[in-house]
Amino acid sequence: MILHIDDSAEIRELIHRVLSSYGYHVVHAEDGLNGLNLVSQLKPDLVLLDLQMPGMSGFDVVKQIKANPELGQIPVIAFTGSVVPDDHAQLLAVGFDDFLAKPPSISDLLKIVRFHDPGGLS
Repeated sequence: MILHIDDSAEIRELIHRVLSSYGYHVVHAEDGLNGLNLVSQLKPDLVLLDLQMPGMSGFDVVKQIKANPELGQIPVIAFTGSVVPDDHAQLLAVGFDDFLAKPPSISDLLKIVRFHDPGGLS
C-alpha cells in the first residue's frame, strides 16, 4: 500500500489514477497531521509526501516518521517543485529516502515507486 500525503486535490487525483491503473493500492491524506496518523495506523509500504502543506509541513512529517522505531524503515519520497541539487541533499539529510519533481511524469513516478517497493504491487 502506498500512502500519498498532499494538500492538492488535483495532484492526489493524478497520483491515484496513475498508480491504481498499474495495480497499486493508494490511500490519500490531505494534510500532514492526517497523513502522520495514517502512517501510524496503516504502516504503508511507501509514503509519497508533499513538502509544502499548510499546518504540518512535509519536513515535520518525515522527521516524526523517521524518529519512530516502528515507522522509520518506511521509505518516504519527497514531492518537490525544486530541482536544485543542494535542496536534494537537504531532503536526504532530514530523512527523505528519495525525491520526485512535482508534478511527476508517469515514468518517473513508476520508476521511484518500483525502486522503493521492490515487493511489487502493494
